[in-house]
Amino acid sequence: MYTLTLDHSEVTALDWLSGRYRYAEILFDALDGETGMVELPEHDAWDLAESVESGEDGGYLPCAGGALAEKIEGLLLSIV
Repeated sequence: MYTLTLDHSEVTALDWLSGRYRYAEILFDALDGETGMVELPEHDAWDLAESVESGEDGGYLPCAGGALAEKIEGLLLSIV
């Protein structure tokens, strides 16, 4: 299981991004809105990595910036 903890502003940003980008949809679908915790099983983590690496969203983590992008990058680097 891969985990990511988001604060309120990051949850809000991910909510906005989720209707627009596949990587954000994968994360938002696994989000517990009460705790800000994203828990991805391995197969979803690989889907996330493939989505980001393929550039299917038109670039590398489009519209994600700052701490949210850093947290997503950290999660991607932890996938083995």
